Order: sequence, then structure tokens, then C-alpha cells
Amino acid sequence: DDPGPPLERGPGWVVTRQRVVVTDHGTGWGEELAGVLGLSETVAERVVSGAADASGQAPPVVVELEPIEVTLRPDGEGDDEVAVDVAGLPGFVGSRRRRSTLPDTLLGRITRVRLDAGEVHPRLHGGAVTDEAGRAVLVLGMSGAGKSTLVACLAASGCGLINDEQVSLLREPGLVTGFTRPVAVKPGGDEHLPPQVRARVATVEHTQLVTAETLGTDHRLTGQPVLVVLPERRDDAEGVTWEALDSAEAVEALCANNLDLVTRPAEGLSAFAWLACTVPVVRLRYQHVAEAVPVVRALLADQPPVD
Repeated sequence: DDPGPPLERGPGWVVTRQRVVVTDHGTGWGEELAGVLGLSETVAERVVSGAADASGQAPPVVVELEPIEVTLRPDGEGDDEVAVDVAGLPGFVGSRRRRSTLPDTLLGRITRVRLDAGEVHPRLHGGAVTDEAGRAVLVLGMSGAGKSTLVACLAASGCGLINDEQVSLLREPGLVTGFTRPVAVKPGGDEHLPPQVRARVATVEHTQLVTAETLGTDHRLTGQPVLVVLPERRDDAEGVTWEALDSAEAVEALCANNLDLVTRPAEGLSAFAWLACTVPVVRLRYQHVAEAVPVVRALLADQPPVD
């Protein structure tokens, strides 16, 4: 399809997104795969326009990735397997993949490409959503901490989705951003999603990708950080409790969730110190994510003071 004229470029912010182009030779599954992994040009332009309307400034620079070209062919070995070629991604040329796990596997490789792409802004391992006013909460944590489930539930509560895996800090304009991707919900995580979302996803034994549309929200390009949450989902937690970290503890927590300190320590430490000194960082303990969401929304609306 003709993508139309390129998005307007200009000085300012840098945002990335992927565009997945699928050529399907008879599997009948190409359109579904493209819909889960990528943004159409129309949706992307709407996201950029929305960012401009919210900020009152010109649209941010959009750094286009080279199109990720996926070719699918019937494998002949079973209904659940397809032959896959992906231009530019080692390990996907002439490979055989299960249909059920291909989206998550491919997204994992795309995410790795973004991690290795030499991003100019320091990044954190976590997700981010924004409220209606464009204020962003960052949700940071190691794998299994519950960050993606919390991000998904916050998005389903009415927040806009920035990302659930890599958050870039744009210190000069005071913003956060992230490349556009669906939320990856691990096996069993669907049980913690809101009922209206759970009704739209399958119960499976593998990680599944939940789009912004499925969550009932839209993608956002940027947000103004006003809160950082470190989730701790524990079976022995009673209710929802939170504690604000002092600035030194906050910097330590941000460093523990960094993605760039080894390669760019000066820029990373400077950005983390800025964030820790201007935005409250709270440790959130809970058993049920449904109970944690309104607490985070309340903290997002009325932040505790920064120590």
C-alpha cells in the first residue's frame, strides 16, 4: 500500500516506532500478525497529531525504523507451524515457527534491535502510561515483577499507552517516550486483567501480545513524568501499601533498572539524578493488581512530595 507522504520532521523530540510489513503466501495469518505487531500509517499519523494537540507544539521528530519485512509460507508439517523469513533479523531467515508463539518471539527480536540501535537518550527497563492531562507514570521492574500487567491494567483504566518495556528519558523537554509496541502478558497474567479485557484475550500457555485497542485505549508518543512506581506483587500482601523513596534510594532504584549505564554512564546517571530529584519514586506492594490501579491513579493525580 502507498504509505502517503512522510510524517513532518523538525527539531525537538525523538520518538521511534516500527512498521511491520507482512507478505503472506497462503497461511491466512499475515493480517493478524501485522495487526498485533505494528502500526498502520493512518494510526501512526493520528498518534503524532494527538501528541502535537496535547502539547501545543509542533509534532515530534519520528525516527522511522526500516520496515520489518516478514514473509510467511505454509510449512507443511502441521497447522500450527509456518515458514518465516524476516529481512534484517538474524535467526528468522528460513526458520520454522509456531503460529502461537511467533508474535512474542518476533517482538522480542524487534525489542532487542531497538535496544542495540544506539539510542541517544538514557533508557529504563519498564513501561509508561499517561493520564488525560499527559502526565506520565513510569512502572519499573525486573522480569516477573508485574510491571506489564500493571501497565495493561492502567491502560485499561483510561490511561494512554506509551510502552511496557523500554522508556527513554528526554531530559531537556522534561518528557518520557518509548517505541510503540503492544503489552506482552505472560502466561497466567490474563487472570489479572480487567474483565472487559479478559473477555477479548485467550487463556494460553505462552506470552501473548495485547494491543492498545484491545485494552480500550490509544498509543501515546510522549508524556510528562510525574511519578515512578516500583511494583512488588506479593501473595502475602494485605491491601495496597506504598512508600516514597528518598532521592538517594530513588537514584539507586533507577540505576538498578537501567538499560544504558555500561555504554553511556555519564548521560544515564545525569538523567536518573534529574528524575529522582524532580519526580517521586514509590515502592508499591499489593496482592491484587485491580486494587493497585486506583491507588496509582490517585498518586498520579496528586503526587507525594519529593524528598
